[in-house]
Amino acid sequence: MSRLGLGLGLVLTNGCVSSPPESVIPEPEPVVSLSTHCSQQIDGLLDDSMSMEANGKIFTSQDHASSTYVRNPDLWCGDLDITCASPWNSSGGHKRAGTLVTPRHVIGAAHYEYSVGAVVRFVEKDGTVHDRTVAGKARHPESRNYHPDLTIYTLDSDLPATIKPCYVMPSDYTSYLVNEQVKTACLGLDQEEKALIIDWNSGGRMRTPTDPNRLIFHENKISGDSGNPAFLIVDGELALVTVWTFGGAGSGTPIADYISDLNTMIATADTQAGVSTNYTVTEADFSTFPQI
Repeated sequence: MSRLGLGLGLVLTNGCVSSPPESVIPEPEPVVSLSTHCSQQIDGLLDDSMSMEANGKIFTSQDHASSTYVRNPDLWCGDLDITCASPWNSSGGHKRAGTLVTPRHVIGAAHYEYSVGAVVRFVEKDGTVHDRTVAGKARHPESRNYHPDLTIYTLDSDLPATIKPCYVMPSDYTSYLVNEQVKTACLGLDQEEKALIIDWNSGGRMRTPTDPNRLIFHENKISGDSGNPAFLIVDGELALVTVWTFGGAGSGTPIADYISDLNTMIATADTQAGVSTNYTVTEADFSTFPQI
């Protein structure tokens, strides 16, 4: 028998009258905290078959003299864009690290600076190399005894869009993220261009992970690692938490506490370079996550 609508929401099927199926109301998506989200962004990429040797090095080979870099296809975080991290500069070689925070500005540690005139190198995902020259710099004016341990550099020209500046930890992060002994996973780099994992503690301080998969990619920070970045991963994007000043699990100046100062330092470095870029750092947006 054909199926005919009978009105009043009834349906005749094979001679029987029945009510239409009830509509199903989908369950709401669970609310995930920022801490849980950041940890999932890292933990979801790990498994216990991985190793530091095979999966922890950003490059399988680095030849600074010939400007040749081959990215590791098996890097545990290979889908992330970490082109903001400079692997080499003419002041310190693979040391004195810097991280791109605008298309034309690099941040590093004030106690471990480049000189004006230094060449800073960035590498695209496909291995294409871009060198830029430091045209101006500004150390945080209150930097004493390794705090605030921040210097901004103005480069002689913008990097292309294929070198992506990182976001920075926003000034309102404490509305979304606090230390309640929740082990929030972070990505940190070192002088060997290893992609290391640490747990965020508070501010710019880190601690050693206890999760066994995270521990595969953990190493203490040592002399020469200063200036390298530590990031939260939020929706697949990098949010700069600090640059290394101290060793052990790692710690440095909390970037979020100095947003206004960093923008002033950009303008100061621009003045020394004889330019006005009007760039500012870009704060990561945590507003889609529940406040605490």
